[in-house]
Amino acid sequence: MAGRLTRIKAYKASKGHCVYCGKHIRLDYVKGRHDHMELDHVVAKAKGGTSIGNRVAACEFCNSRKSSDSIEEFRSHIEKDVIDEKQKALLHYYKGPIIFYYESHQSLIKV
Repeated sequence: MAGRLTRIKAYKASKGHCVYCGKHIRLDYVKGRHDHMELDHVVAKAKGGTSIGNRVAACEFCNSRKSSDSIEEFRSHIEKDVIDEKQKALLHYYKGPIIFYYESHQSLIKV
């Protein structure tokens, strides 16, 4: 499990947003709520992504959906899957490719 400082660094780097969908997330878990930050390994640990710099802030939905996928595999799955309207809006999912939050906020996050 990642240390507290790693979590804080990832949270601050994303300005309190999921790097994928842009949803505002809480740093700490609050029982009964689903808006807390989880650390995602951009490159899955199973695929060699073990460095601290490989960890980013993600919401529960995106982190569980991405699983061990690469970013492009994750994008492809989302484009094919039906997701709720709020998530579609956050992902700029209208027509054309998915644009992740970090891609439209390059100055904030380096993934």
